[in-house]
Amino acid sequence: MTRKLTSIVAILVAALGMAFTTTAIAATSSDSADLIARGGTRLKIKARMGSKDATQAKSVYQERTRNAKLAQRFKVSVEDGTPGAEMAVSVNGIFVGNVIIDDLGRGTLQFRTVVDDPGDGVPIPDGFPRLAAGDTVDVGALSGVYR
Repeated sequence: MTRKLTSIVAILVAALGMAFTTTAIAATSSDSADLIARGGTRLKIKARMGSKDATQAKSVYQERTRNAKLAQRFKVSVEDGTPGAEMAVSVNGIFVGNVIIDDLGRGTLQFRTVVDDPGDGVPIPDGFPRLAAGDTVDVGALSGVYR
């Protein structure tokens, strides 16, 4: 009889464990759906390139998902560049545009999903990739990794 009782207790413990696991998984899926419905997700990563004594560049990528719509922002800023130079910008080895350096050694390339004002940049190209930490960006001869 002790053996039967031990077996029954083991079965009940296993069944309860499965019930809690199933509930936790369902709650997690539900919580994710609620998060997206309430405001979505956000990502902001940066890459810095160059040194203080030479041309420097910084790239910032941001994305937000809200109501199942993806909004992206991509910006590259250059300082202390050669005036008049044109620097190719690539993400993960794919060319996305050029930064043209002004008379003060500065330049910017900026893309956005929604452009409300001309100062916001230009519309992001169709098929622009979603970026993540660890992806790379090249600005002319400078190279950086998003973190």
